[in-house]
Amino acid sequence: MKQFIYGLLLIILFGCVQDSVNFSKTELLLFKNIGFDKEILSELKKSTTNEFFQFEISEPGYVMDKNGVQNKTGIKKLNGVSFKTSENQAYKIILENRGELQSKGYQ
Repeated sequence: MKQFIYGLLLIILFGCVQDSVNFSKTELLLFKNIGFDKEILSELKKSTTNEFFQFEISEPGYVMDKNGVQNKTGIKKLNGVSFKTSENQAYKIILENRGELQSKGYQ
């Protein structure tokens, strides 16, 4: 009987852990710096395994250094988050999370 109860507790424990979202220290610092609520982004994080980073634009683009490595120029960091994903996956993530984010004031 004890084994059954322990087994049941383990199933419940692991079942709860699967739905939790773990943000990296870098992501938590980003959310704090730009004023985003991590609870809002929990559902979005479930859609990707990639790390969030601060949204940025680059004008005019890139320059090549002496080793042939591309470096961004004119970087402007904006008050938002971004993550890397494929174009098809991006559309799916947007459609799945749009209503939830809009209902909480995000565009």
